[in-house]
Amino acid sequence: LANFLLTITYFYNPKIIVLGGSITKSQEIWLPKIKDAYYKNKPYFFLAENIVISRLQHPATLGALL
Repeated sequence: LANFLLTITYFYNPKIIVLGGSITKSQEIWLPKIKDAYYKNKPYFFLAENIVISRLQHPATLGALL
């Protein structure tokens, strides 16, 4: 997942990464490892400062509207 997020960051360079959906149900297992791997490999010029978990039911829909 960290490599996927890095790939997305290369093309989009977001200020924040919001994860949602079923992947959030086991976040306590994988989120710390993913954050460590992402920040360790992220070039300094990328804007993304935080990876957060959405509490919304359909965060992608809201993101598409914005």
